[in-house]
Amino acid sequence: MGSGHIMRCLTLASAARQAGAIVVMGGHCTIPWLCPRLEEEGYLFWEEPCPPQADVSCLLAQLEDMARRIHCPTRDCAVILDGYHFTPLSQSAARKQARVLLVIDDYHHLPRYDCDILLNQNPGSEVYSYQGSVGLKLLGPEYALLRPEFKAPPPSGGRAKGLLLSLGGGDFSGVLPRLAPVLHVPSMRDKILRVIAGSTPKKVIHTLLGHGPFRLEILPRVDDMPSLLADTDLCVSAGGSTCWELCRMGVPFLTVEVAENQRRICNWLDEYDFAPHFSISALTALLENTELRSEHAAALRHLVDGRGAERVMDTLFKFAYRGK
Repeated sequence: MGSGHIMRCLTLASAARQAGAIVVMGGHCTIPWLCPRLEEEGYLFWEEPCPPQADVSCLLAQLEDMARRIHCPTRDCAVILDGYHFTPLSQSAARKQARVLLVIDDYHHLPRYDCDILLNQNPGSEVYSYQGSVGLKLLGPEYALLRPEFKAPPPSGGRAKGLLLSLGGGDFSGVLPRLAPVLHVPSMRDKILRVIAGSTPKKVIHTLLGHGPFRLEILPRVDDMPSLLADTDLCVSAGGSTCWELCRMGVPFLTVEVAENQRRICNWLDEYDFAPHFSISALTALLENTELRSEHAAALRHLVDGRGAERVMDTLFKFAYRGK
């Protein structure tokens, strides 16, 4: 599981716990610093022994073991699956075993789905025709999964002090070479470039960005993303869940397609003038034009209101209590 998947599951876990539920999380965590964070926040985390290509019996055994850890029969549990490796067959098996099954989808990649509730928080997902046996569909940014601490600060205005580069928790060494030349534009002179390193080696970042006209700050990890974004004038972001955090905080941003499944999100944000694709012209315009940044910030705040997790949990509990 990448950082975006883990963080949105953590958001749902927090909302469920606030509603009185007992939560146990399981999966294969590929971001070393995130696993301790789950434990720090008091969640039981079960490191998945099943590889993504494992058969359905392995998933069912995992669900049974997780349920035993919280002393609850699986048939009384709500199960949430978030991962591109969960097939229609595995969804069907989990649905039969659980009280209610919620599946998180991003890009309509399966020929059919089998779940009680299907969640796709991405804009444009409303047009998808999900085939299979799907109960309720929660589609669009109205259901964007954000933690409560993401609240829009008062508009700052004024000259942009710098730029934040946030490309996810993985290793983006392969993407950085095509971004570096653009970041060396004159408009970046004397500004601060903060780079969230994720799993990218610091040496790679220094090699490509250490000699620019800006002051480079490398952030190995970020424990308080809301505070960081509150101090950010402009961001270059991958087309993942950080986009919705930026929207909620009213931080203008440009998008970079780090993975193929982010293409639709990046294109939608660009097409509807919420966030342009990363380019020299777009970066220069947003760095130099205070009024343009303010317009973008206002539009972004209207796109995401921060109540997505609350809406998802309300739906999940109502479905669970009405029975199957």
